[in-house]
Amino acid sequence: MARITSRQPRKQRKARYNAPNHARGRFLSASLSPELRGKYDIRRTRVVKGDTVMVLRGDYADDEGVVDSVDTKACKLIVHGVMVIKA
Repeated sequence: MARITSRQPRKQRKARYNAPNHARGRFLSASLSPELRGKYDIRRTRVVKGDTVMVLRGDYADDEGVVDSVDTKACKLIVHGVMVIKA
């Protein structure tokens, strides 16, 4: 898949919507902790099942949990202990 070079927001959204599953994994990346940055010399990496992550936004901000599953089709992570309860 060629990288999108357009700056138009509609084309950026279209590219993300139409991206193949193997490329959607790039959208599901997370920043590493300072200790891991020093160890591996990278800032971000793809999130996989079993990783420990910290939620940074929303009602569960600052909560840590283990990734139960990664859904590349829906671009979602399922984190153990973080559940949205609907009415």
